[in-house]
Amino acid sequence: PLKVDLTNMVLGSDAAVNEGLKALKEFRSRFKLSGHYVLAFYLLDSTISDCIRSRNEKAMLPLLKELRDLLPYAKQHAVAQKIQAKLMYAELVLHIFNKTYSKGIEELQQWMKRKETWYHAPLGYINLLMGARLYYLHHLPEKALDYLNLMRPFEKEMRESILLAYRFLHLLCYSQLDNP
Repeated sequence: PLKVDLTNMVLGSDAAVNEGLKALKEFRSRFKLSGHYVLAFYLLDSTISDCIRSRNEKAMLPLLKELRDLLPYAKQHAVAQKIQAKLMYAELVLHIFNKTYSKGIEELQQWMKRKETWYHAPLGYINLLMGARLYYLHHLPEKALDYLNLMRPFEKEMRESILLAYRFLHLLCYSQLDNP
């Protein structure tokens, strides 16, 4: 994963996706998922993130399937939560990319029924922000605010970039509600 991250910094997301795919191919040829699920998760996580940054849905879809297939091997609860959180995030992002907001909202509602599987993962609150974005983009700012309000307990631990997006979306929602 480090080489993939360095490639992203130096050559950009497209090159990092290619490097990640090469690393995954090498990983699959040498190791079994069942015994090395943590390493597989971090490699998949990094490559999926690069796919999102470069909007490479074609490369991301098989990686999401592989990440889903990794779940039964995740013996550590924290790793299973991270996998679930990443799956949710990537699936919601795809709905935003494809402008399928109503389908994304349906999927979000299903994920919320299984909140215990991802909610306490590090950065799991980002999925709440993605839910708020879906509702806002679907012209439902009052529902977006519901999801933003669920993020309040995490304000003190949010990364600055996430906090900025969170507050900006708050302002947009209130602005839209005040000026229909």
